[in-house]
Amino acid sequence: MAEAAGGALPDLFTPRGDLKRRSVRGGTVALATQVVKFSLQLGSTAVLARLLTPDDYGSAAMVVALLGFATLFRDLGLSTATIQRDKITHEEVSGLFWINVFFGLAIGFIVALCAPLAAWFYGRPDLRWLTLAYAALVPIDSLATQHEALLQRSMRYVSLAIRDLIALIVGIAAGIWCAWLGLGYWALVIMQATIKTTNVLTLWWQSGWRPGRPRWGPGLGHLVRFGGTLTLSNVVGYFMQGLDSVVLGYLFGAAGVGLYNRAQSLLQRPLQQFMPTVMSVATSAFSRLAPDADSFERNTLRLLGMVSCAAGLVVALVVGTADWMVALMLGDQWTGAVPIVAALSLFAFVEPSASLLGTLLIARGLPAKLVQWRLMSVPIILAGLAAGVNWGPLGVAIALAGSGLLVRAPLFFWYAADALSIPPRLLFRAVVPHVALGGAVAVCLLGFRQLWSPGPVTGIPVFAGLGAVVYGGLLWLRPEGRAMIVDGRALLSHLRAEPLAVRRA
Repeated sequence: MAEAAGGALPDLFTPRGDLKRRSVRGGTVALATQVVKFSLQLGSTAVLARLLTPDDYGSAAMVVALLGFATLFRDLGLSTATIQRDKITHEEVSGLFWINVFFGLAIGFIVALCAPLAAWFYGRPDLRWLTLAYAALVPIDSLATQHEALLQRSMRYVSLAIRDLIALIVGIAAGIWCAWLGLGYWALVIMQATIKTTNVLTLWWQSGWRPGRPRWGPGLGHLVRFGGTLTLSNVVGYFMQGLDSVVLGYLFGAAGVGLYNRAQSLLQRPLQQFMPTVMSVATSAFSRLAPDADSFERNTLRLLGMVSCAAGLVVALVVGTADWMVALMLGDQWTGAVPIVAALSLFAFVEPSASLLGTLLIARGLPAKLVQWRLMSVPIILAGLAAGVNWGPLGVAIALAGSGLLVRAPLFFWYAADALSIPPRLLFRAVVPHVALGGAVAVCLLGFRQLWSPGPVTGIPVFAGLGAVVYGGLLWLRPEGRAMIVDGRALLSHLRAEPLAVRRA
């Protein structure tokens, strides 16, 4: 399926037809798949949390937080460069593939050399072998980075959805089996290894694309520079997001960081079911909308409102039922994670919106702007850590989430608005009402729990429905909210009217 060197890629990897239609259709298929993935992940989390301990999860999180940043270099932002580029040749993608493979092997080797450092830093000799295991996983992803990018570029979200489900099912089965055998944190490593290997095999089979021989083409320089800037942004972003786990692991050990890590996962997992899909579609579609300023602004505000709405509802439900979710998904040994979940939810109201704006900066070809912002925000994060670390994991969660909601997010909205040439008041108007609505719904759910508290199995679905009704009612009171509901109903009608397009998306 690969074309002669220097030629354009086959039409299979070029978006065709109506861009809006392909974006909506492809995004809908991917979001539906996320519902299935979410169910599988919930089930696996409930099982693994009862087979493993906070120390098991904490040990893995400590290694990933300390050395995981190195894995950011295996991609070098080159997959996004492939997606974002308007036209790209087979020769260019082949060159990017071999660069990914080379750096995947090199980074894996460097991480392996750092294994003694991880053991020394945490005072845990056993973490040396755990670090070596994670080092062996690094090169695997690089073998399919460009294959996945080509499928995203062509908006073949059905193929990507099939890949996700196959890899997840096989990986979960392997992880649960190993945990049942009593392998402890090695079950998490084996689960990741299985998911990654299955992912590579499935992507090679689905895409049909095969790389050419290694060579440096004339168009690679620009792509590598774009990817390098994006990688720098990702490294700074990883430092921002992972510093809390490193500090907690150093000061409070595996158990403390394990509670913090599971609390983060419990809060973020519902959001992760739709945000990666939104980001993927946004990168593909908005890269092609960038030349049209009016269309870019209109669609940015519309998508930002939808993301903020979904985040507000999801986070409100998590806040209102945090103890039930911990009890149901993790078990009694994780009750210490409940207040951490509640604290982290403060920033979760705005984090998806901020992530979307970061993705749009990349789609607009402005990764350097994202680097600048992330460097500017490091002092704010360090100040939050310093303010909360004396009170342990909960203190860190409160300080970082509070500073994120009140300081980092508002400043970033102003910064992104200027970079995207969109009036700041429009961005705030798209986000702030949903933060307020989400907070109001959370308060309503907590108040209703004082009157009736049936337990996790009955309470979570009932309160989810109650939260959705209350949120929808409050949304209907605003003209913009009514317009969003009407748009949503029209979208659902449109999707039901053309089922064939879903299969071809």
